Amino acid sequence: MLKKIGLAMLKLLKQIGLIWSRQVLFTVCLVVGLSLIMLLYLGWDARFMSNRELLANLEQRYGQEFVLLSTRSLKEVERADDVWRVKVFELAPADATEQQFWAFNIVAGESGGLFGASNGLLDTYDVQIMLAAFEEQAAQAGLAYELTYRSYPCRETTGYYSEIRVNIELTDWDKLPEACELIAASASDTLAQLPAGYDYPIGVDFVFNYREPEWPADKFYPLRVAPFAYGAAEPTAANIQAEIESEFAWYSENYEMWKKLNK
Repeated sequence: MLKKIGLAMLKLLKQIGLIWSRQVLFTVCLVVGLSLIMLLYLGWDARFMSNRELLANLEQRYGQEFVLLSTRSLKEVERADDVWRVKVFELAPADATEQQFWAFNIVAGESGGLFGASNGLLDTYDVQIMLAAFEEQAAQAGLAYELTYRSYPCRETTGYYSEIRVNIELTDWDKLPEACELIAASASDTLAQLPAGYDYPIGVDFVFNYREPEWPADKFYPLRVAPFAYGAAEPTAANIQAEIESEFAWYSENYEMWKKLNK
């Protein structure tokens, strides 16, 4: 009797062990499988563009050929926060090698709020076109301004930049419409140098710091105009003109309220 009970217990333990081992094996396989999928996902997204891919991307974007002058991968201390990897490309148009600009292949943490990697491309070719168009218009109009640079995806110490802010100080409100017209003209000149249907955001923002003569130096009414921002209407000369006029009208309507809140 005891022998039968012992054999039954042994059989039951074997069955329990078999079930447990299968569960462990299933769990291990599941973890390994998910890890491999994640590694493949991250490995794909985190892969830098090849030189050929980069040139093809830019040629499609601008409708012209470029030549690659140099490449450089940035160290961790040279990268902005939350940027995993950055490769900097120095390029120039094939028919104008003196017009050098940068492109940044950026691998940053998370993509659309999801865990993973976001592989993106920024370049400063359209930025330089827009800035040159504005500088020409500003010189003709005698408009003074200062430039500040946004270094993302790099740190400021690297000397690289991807966006430019044009800072304009004015003390005569009546000259604001004229300055806005100048920006609209600059945007139209920029469009004329880009392929038809070009719809990439251009990293050039214009900030007017309007200050009435009696105000202290640290008080000003800020007006921001971004002709080629994310979410803007299709970039045509007419749409840009309408957008700038709409922004100016909004700032004009809210100016008196702003003054009351900032006495």
